[in-house]
Amino acid sequence: MITPQQVTAMLAQQATAVNIYPSRDVNGELLEGWALNLNGDAVYIGTELGTRGIGIFGQSMSSLVLTGYVKPAALDLIVDISLVSTVLGSPAVWSGLNGMNSLLEYLSNEDLQTRAQVDLMLGAYQGLLDAGVFTGTQGAKFEATFLQPAARFGVEIVIAWITGQVDSGTATILNTAARQGQYAIDFIGTNITAIDTVPSVPGFVNTTVRQTIDDAAPQALGEKIPVPNFGGEITTTPIANVALPSLTNEDGTFRFAPGKPKG
Repeated sequence: MITPQQVTAMLAQQATAVNIYPSRDVNGELLEGWALNLNGDAVYIGTELGTRGIGIFGQSMSSLVLTGYVKPAALDLIVDISLVSTVLGSPAVWSGLNGMNSLLEYLSNEDLQTRAQVDLMLGAYQGLLDAGVFTGTQGAKFEATFLQPAARFGVEIVIAWITGQVDSGTATILNTAARQGQYAIDFIGTNITAIDTVPSVPGFVNTTVRQTIDDAAPQALGEKIPVPNFGGEITTTPIANVALPSLTNEDGTFRFAPGKPKG
């Protein structure tokens, strides 16, 4: 099972992984596309919002729809990824959930962003159970390997990755996210007192009682998961073989803050 402490570590890893863009120039001025939120913090709202991701976890517009903050019809307005910032900049697309009626309001509330990310993790976890990726017999590291990328990029693309139905570029991105999930589990296992766990963060429980955490072995899932039909032609890669991150791999290094590796 994945414990509340491990969920917290995975959230922190995700937040750090997307917090890689500078917001100010050498003179301390905000760079193009950046603005101050209602708390006076720099947040990105520019034309690359659709590729950089929204808020502290780099959420997608689809994620905001899934969690109820943005109306589903807003997705029909995205004829180009560069329009995400323009569409989200309109108060008309926001549902008003939890008092959020604009992009800046959402970007000013890290608590709600965290709740939304936990909801995405819960939804992804259930989706991976339904797809047969999780069976209730694997350990936390195995689950984190697939939950971390699924919460950000979606369950279907993770299933396609496991079964070798993604291109090499997508596989690299998902592999990186998987290593980050694994590293978060390893980190909390050896540095549990270094994490101040958020009490409201849930754990993800299955029926396993094993003490040994399995290394990810997605090859074993190949016969259990049907290859999804995404339509069109897909360049395939070998079935994902997710390895533990090395200590020198920056993409797999758990951090509390950018530039400050821990563990």
